[in-house]
Amino acid sequence: MAIMRSVLFYALVSSAVVFAQEYDPRKDFCRRFSHATAVVGERLYVDGGQLNLANRGGTNFTNEKLLFHDLTTTMVDGGEEIGMPPLISNLTKPNDVPSLVGSTLWPDVANAKLYQYGGETIGSDTPQDFTMWMYDIWEDKWSKTDPPADKVINRLAFGASTTVEYQTMGYYLGGWMGDKTTIEWVPNSERRASNKLLEYDMGRNEYTNSTGPEDGDGRAEGVMVYVPSGDNGMLVHFGGIRTSSGEENDAEGASMAEIDLYDLANQKWYVQNATGDVPEARRRFCGAVVSAEDNSSHEVYIYGGLTATDRWEAYDNVYVLSIPSFTWKRLLGKKGTEKSGHYDGSCNIINSSQMLVIGGIFPKDMEAKTCDVEGAAGVHNFDLAYNATKEAYWVSYVPELTGYKLPPILVKEIGGKSTGGATKTTPDDGWSSPDLETLFARTVDIPERKPTRTPPSPSSSDSSSSESKSSPNVVAIAVPTVLGSLALFGGLGIFLLWRRRQINAKSNGRLASDPAKVEMMPYSPTETLSPPYQTFSPQAQGHAELDDAHDGRYQYGPAPRYASPTGEVGVPVELAGDRGSPVETDGTRWEPSPDRDQMMMGAGVEMTERKR
Repeated sequence: MAIMRSVLFYALVSSAVVFAQEYDPRKDFCRRFSHATAVVGERLYVDGGQLNLANRGGTNFTNEKLLFHDLTTTMVDGGEEIGMPPLISNLTKPNDVPSLVGSTLWPDVANAKLYQYGGETIGSDTPQDFTMWMYDIWEDKWSKTDPPADKVINRLAFGASTTVEYQTMGYYLGGWMGDKTTIEWVPNSERRASNKLLEYDMGRNEYTNSTGPEDGDGRAEGVMVYVPSGDNGMLVHFGGIRTSSGEENDAEGASMAEIDLYDLANQKWYVQNATGDVPEARRRFCGAVVSAEDNSSHEVYIYGGLTATDRWEAYDNVYVLSIPSFTWKRLLGKKGTEKSGHYDGSCNIINSSQMLVIGGIFPKDMEAKTCDVEGAAGVHNFDLAYNATKEAYWVSYVPELTGYKLPPILVKEIGGKSTGGATKTTPDDGWSSPDLETLFARTVDIPERKPTRTPPSPSSSDSSSSESKSSPNVVAIAVPTVLGSLALFGGLGIFLLWRRRQINAKSNGRLASDPAKVEMMPYSPTETLSPPYQTFSPQAQGHAELDDAHDGRYQYGPAPRYASPTGEVGVPVELAGDRGSPVETDGTRWEPSPDRDQMMMGAGVEMTERKR
């Protein structure tokens, strides 16, 4: 009887311990950073990167799950309104699929596939020999393919990446290579930045190593997008760092006025000078592109980033680069760094109307004293058109909103109207090459792309969609009311297994759940940063109350000048002047209407820039 009581005790302890060690990616969320994202259909996928968990301080854990945000709703748990697309974590990701930082996801939208390229291992993990991992969205299954035997393909990290859907192509410029990317690299030796452009044909599994920009400099930590100009389109790259030797010690911040352009049809690089509110040099920021309805202009919106000279200083502002006038305009935030600045987040434009900014590292609060809108899993929404009714850019997400409208402040710069018709179509400093004037006068006719494989039947896809919205984020652990002897010994076995995992975890820095612990950057600030924003409350009604103790600002959101989304109705207010005080609202609940403006609810240090 005593033995049975002991077994029962261990079984119950086992259940309690397993409960304690499981974590919910949404409910236990504090911050996310250094992850990769891609949009396919009505999902925004999140892979790899790291996160801070609630009540775990600044300890960094590896995200070993493939997650997605459901872009069709802003509700969770059967009706709780959070104002942002909810996070779902019921997808498959086997242990042998790497979870990395600084990687990229190339989406094949028509065929519902994701290709994982690049990235650095975390902590003491050893990098794998290069292979391309692919996730089949329809089948919820991972597979891998090796590069052809005659191709030497290196894994790179924190390079600039983009895809061209109708070409089924992924592109990757620059990036770091070192002992966290390459198994043959000398341990603890200096990283080097690539000066090559990697091209990957997702349909044929073909790789091409092409020459990078003509200066031959290594590049990393910038942004690259595709615009449909010329005969086959152009790659547009800017920002990050450059190093003439390729070595990290020689790296300098790239001027944001110097825009690298790659003509895909003629395989030729150009450099074009941009003017206007040129941002300070920055690295590890995020960006996304959208085009006017008539293709008279293409806008690249960027957010945040780390300074090129100080890893403890980051930006909290939004800029837009308009092409082909190559005009920069600052939309939000002050010039220079801020305490709430952050980097290593992600930017994704949804339905040409809203940009979702997810996560980032806050170098002034590496201990994670304040979480990043934890009720919304670190998601913030930027209305590209500017919500005139609510006088705000940072607003709650609206699933039904589609179509791009230029913000009024940008229309004043480039002419035309909100839907297009830009009249400023040449750079203020003129074209750097006559070729560019000719190329940007042409627009690529992008054909509709159809899948090259048979999609699942509507009934099976509907079932999958339904499951994704209703499935819990953690595996439920049932404790039966009547325990048989098998269950008791099973509980004891679970306890002993957990105990063994805990012992192993102590030696390799892992929790018994699934994140891996690693200190990414040491932090010993000379002063404690007080949380500058009110705590997020997804159940909040009306407007959020201001926190007088913290300068009247709100919880960590992308821009301290503006209220970030705070729950059910948020605070869609713009602060007066460059800093100013918040504009008070009446706190009444807003309901959507068909009108564009009514569809939205209510987001330094100068440095030396390298010039040619």
